[in-house]
Amino acid sequence: MRVDIKIIYAIILLLVIIAIDALFIEPYRLIITENNFDLFDGADTKIRIILISDIHIGSQRDGYLDEVVNKINNLEPDIILIAGDSINHHEIELSRLAPLKKLRTRYGAFAVLGNHDYGWWGCPISQNEIEMSNKVEKRIEELGITVMRNENKIIEINGKRFALIGLDDVWVCKNDYKKASENVSDTLPKIIFMHNSKSIDPQQVTGKSLILAGHTHCGQIRIPFVTESLLVQGEFGHITGGKAQLDSDTEIYTTCGVTQGSMNIRFLTNPEISTISIE
Repeated sequence: MRVDIKIIYAIILLLVIIAIDALFIEPYRLIITENNFDLFDGADTKIRIILISDIHIGSQRDGYLDEVVNKINNLEPDIILIAGDSINHHEIELSRLAPLKKLRTRYGAFAVLGNHDYGWWGCPISQNEIEMSNKVEKRIEELGITVMRNENKIIEINGKRFALIGLDDVWVCKNDYKKASENVSDTLPKIIFMHNSKSIDPQQVTGKSLILAGHTHCGQIRIPFVTESLLVQGEFGHITGGKAQLDSDTEIYTTCGVTQGSMNIRFLTNPEISTISIE
């Protein structure tokens, strides 16, 4: 059967448009998402958290991180969370994180490490990778951001108390929720953030909790009705992008990241700054 040449031209044109969008438009279309979560029963005020991840500064053009920081500051956050992979692999990238020093927040900025912040991944990791992660931690803290490596901090905002718990990364076998949640009451609401959602087994979590993660880049390429079944479900049934209810007390949100690392392509998965409103 002879195929109409117009159909062939139309398909070629469509593919060209998709390629232009995926390579030159969507990777730079940084959006701000609004997400609401009920962590405190009967709260009359909201707590605004800004969540970003996957800066991958070694792959980004000069000035991009400044743009991200300016957008975050305009949102006037109570807390800023950076969910890992601030660099790609190399120590030389650390100086380019300097714009993070300009972040403005009422109650603090916090970060965890991702697999790229170790320079590589795998278990067990080498001494060189441990040293790299320590250099990343030192640099981020020099910029006024607290790095949490299986640690917690009790925070009170507008009369509402909760535990902020930061986990180290599972891909280097450094995650330890038991240590991270030490001395945290089961009944205290928890915001648990990490790079990779696989760093935690939700069955370990008690009480009202919100899990925040990055790592996936939301798959980077999403083809409707084709990749949806692959991209929606991730580790432990978590979603690869967006929010989901894991049980009656636990929700999760996975951000798409503010960049896409070395593979500079996105389709129907915009890079994002995630606004997390807690009430």
